[in-house]
Amino acid sequence: MPFVIVDGAAAAIFADDNDNRIAVVSIIPLSGLRANPYVSYHFATAVNPDVGVPDEADEVLEVESADGETFYLWSEGDGVMIAVSDDNDAARRYLEARRDIDELNPVWATGDCLYLPQDQPDFYGRMPYAPFALDQVVPCIGPHNAEVLLGEFTGTDLDEFDGLEIAYLRSYRCDEVYTEEFGRSQEEYLPSMITYMPDIDEFDRGDRYLACVVILDDVGDTEVLFAGRMADLTDLDWVLEVGACFATSSKFELSCDAVHSLQFLGSVSVEFETYPSFDSTDFDDACEVFGSGLVEGTATGAEIRIISGRIQPYQFELGARTVHCFAGAVVGGFAVEVVGSFFEKWSEVDENADAA
Repeated sequence: MPFVIVDGAAAAIFADDNDNRIAVVSIIPLSGLRANPYVSYHFATAVNPDVGVPDEADEVLEVESADGETFYLWSEGDGVMIAVSDDNDAARRYLEARRDIDELNPVWATGDCLYLPQDQPDFYGRMPYAPFALDQVVPCIGPHNAEVLLGEFTGTDLDEFDGLEIAYLRSYRCDEVYTEEFGRSQEEYLPSMITYMPDIDEFDRGDRYLACVVILDDVGDTEVLFAGRMADLTDLDWVLEVGACFATSSKFELSCDAVHSLQFLGSVSVEFETYPSFDSTDFDDACEVFGSGLVEGTATGAEIRIISGRIQPYQFELGARTVHCFAGAVVGGFAVEVVGSFFEKWSEVDENADAA
């Protein structure tokens, strides 16, 4: 059993119409795996790394363990069900029956307050894959660290999945409600935005749900919890200073001598008349003006990548044209953590968090 990715579990034994006894374990994965449409595949590979990728996300998977035991796995949105029986067909039929009667789980609603644990291993991330984890909804008068600014079914009239159009809609709507809630843009305020809209697998199953979630997070071991509404908090203004270092997806500044992922290089103005497509590099290209002021790493094979904090579509419509520019490091196209400053001296960090 892959306990390393399990947050909770419950077990029961059922009997079918033929008196076959079926042992079923219902598992809650870590936050970053919850609602992942292929979460059952992740668990299956923990039992047998050679299991094939399923053709359909909700397929009942058959997995044989190293000791010859046959398991069946199926994902029910927030979790995974694992069934085993002396009669393999009975175990499979049980999960197939559950799949056939399964309905789309309820979703987060506008105004919900959430507690999203930030102390779990972050290999899979710490946010649910999609907003179906209702047990993470908590009273707003009590401690929490995130809120749902918008939860709605978009009613999109797309006949086929269009990732770029969906990304534009998601970014536009979420930035719009952020500005309405806080009275300023994401570039000026600390709450970080996480957005959800369907990927192609979810879209093909009929999912049209949009959620805009804001979270106050930290880069250390101490969680940032508060009571009441996030919009009522004070001292959340965010002012970028050239040279400041940050963890990925965090607005909390770190010392550049500490392990970090990004460094702020400065801002540049653009003169685009229309908003660039989400697969365009126009914003990143505008930030290349800062490349001449950076130095190569020491004792490292990593290379610097300059990226933009691209202007969101809603802010662009309001007239925003200032792009914030950041530097990060990559190896083979994958981002890596570093210590030091890209302006002076820096090096890649190895897996044990020691300077390479």
